[in-house]
Amino acid sequence: MTRKSLSNKIRFEVFKRDNFTCQYCGRKAPEIVLNVDHIEPVSKGGTNDIYNLVTSCFECNNGKRDKRLNDNSILEKQHDELVLLNERKKQLEQMMQWKRELLDFDKQKTEMVSDYIQDILEISLTDTGKKRVSNWLKKFSVDEIIHATEKSNEIYVGKADFVKFGNIEKIAYYTKYPAPEFSRKSSYIKGIFRNRKIDYNDLKVQEWMKQLFELDGDLDEVVDLAKNVEDWTEFEDMIEFMIAETNFEREKNR
Repeated sequence: MTRKSLSNKIRFEVFKRDNFTCQYCGRKAPEIVLNVDHIEPVSKGGTNDIYNLVTSCFECNNGKRDKRLNDNSILEKQHDELVLLNERKKQLEQMMQWKRELLDFDKQKTEMVSDYIQDILEISLTDTGKKRVSNWLKKFSVDEIIHATEKSNEIYVGKADFVKFGNIEKIAYYTKYPAPEFSRKSSYIKGIFRNRKIDYNDLKVQEWMKQLFELDGDLDEVVDLAKNVEDWTEFEDMIEFMIAETNFEREKNR
């Protein structure tokens, strides 16, 4: 009977069914090259139906573990091994070429994004600056860095070049991973106290704002409070009263 070649689809189905493991010796890919063997040989009427196919390694499929090799079969074995070696060499070369193309693409991407940053911020980046851009591109997309660059240029208008450039990563981070509302409001309140030269407790502000947030309290009311209190003690008394009152109303409405 004439042997009909197996399609890649059938080979893959056999490999999956047999868990990519040689059914004769138990070795697995990728340590070995897998073949598909006919349980009933084609020469004896065996078909290409999947129930007549089994996963085997190269050696088991060619019966080299079970029979004495003659001089001719030794030559065939050497030839087959050279074919396999050459195929592996080709695949390795293709993988390395793909890797080089990725590295070239990363370099080009860094150069293009660096050029954009220089144009928008009207600055000149050193090699160190471009290396920072390369590191950013490992954490953020091109769009995220472009957005952060434009945002930094708006927020820090009139500021030094290093301030604009240095804040790009922070803006990209908080755009990608936005802080919860109570955390943003807490930072705003701390800024109010700093500008008003009022001493405050950093951890307490964060804790109170989180409590109010979880109680669905009015965070903007706390911001207004920070703008109008005389000192930290007054703020502390007022916000603790707000939390207690908000909690009471919530329990009453349950």
